Amino acid sequence: YWLTFDSDDNAIELSGFKTPEDMEYSLIEGNNLVSFPADATEYALESVLPDTLLGIVNYIIGENKSAIYDIDENVWYGSLQTLSGFSGYWMRSTVDIDFSYNFNESLTIKDDFNNQDYDLVGFEYNQSSAQAFYFIKQLPQAKIGDWIIAYHNDVIIGKRRWTGDVIDIPVMGYDGQIYSLGYIQEG
Repeated sequence: YWLTFDSDDNAIELSGFKTPEDMEYSLIEGNNLVSFPADATEYALESVLPDTLLGIVNYIIGENKSAIYDIDENVWYGSLQTLSGFSGYWMRSTVDIDFSYNFNESLTIKDDFNNQDYDLVGFEYNQSSAQAFYFIKQLPQAKIGDWIIAYHNDVIIGKRRWTGDVIDIPVMGYDGQIYSLGYIQEG
């Protein structure tokens, strides 16, 4: 869920229950919002997604990160290389399909959170509920470690560090909230 408030004075208390790890998800053709039923741990994308989804789920969007599946190379590209507990994701499916995540002893757990995109002082931007991603395959003049910065007029709306491989560039849009004033709008 994405909750927004008109002021900082609002207080909210939420309660819920933990989703069982063996829960079966039903995806429809198109975009699906799904949870990831794990504790606050990050798991490698390729180890937790079942093989039945490869080539079926071809795009996953998280908060400020995304991944696209290249069926020819059998690899996920983009900055979303892990799924994190207590998080939700948009998955685009090419068909209706049911699945459960792979939770077993052989999972690859990631304990190093990738915050490389937040250390460029003076080039910050706010996460928006209206976001898109552009995938860049080649930047002939770029060196590994260079920054790609997305602007709308003079407002920074996204950034990503060049890795030398296919990478996603987040682009934040105006979602009607004050924190996204000046961000790009549809059209």
